[in-house]
Amino acid sequence: MEAEVLVYINKLKNYLKNNKEAREYFISNLDEDEYMEKVTEVAIKNFIEKGDPTLSMEQFEIIRKTMAVIEIGNRDKSYYEPIIFIDKRGLERIVKLK
Repeated sequence: MEAEVLVYINKLKNYLKNNKEAREYFISNLDEDEYMEKVTEVAIKNFIEKGDPTLSMEQFEIIRKTMAVIEIGNRDKSYYEPIIFIDKRGLERIVKLK
């Protein structure tokens, strides 16, 4: 890995460590190691293509949203139980998933 990419990733890790608001927004309940792995992959790609490893805000957003979707998809069904439906009459019904 190029030195520029390593420096960029280390600065980013330090920034996320010291800025709680940014950390909460970008990582929140995601796996931090996996998040940084994805960021590193994009930084390497950026460096190869542009000569600069810096990610755009759009790239950060794509990584964050993609990882959030994967996390939601991997949740156990019990995470969503019980399900409360409101029927046509406006009455609530609790339904247990099988």
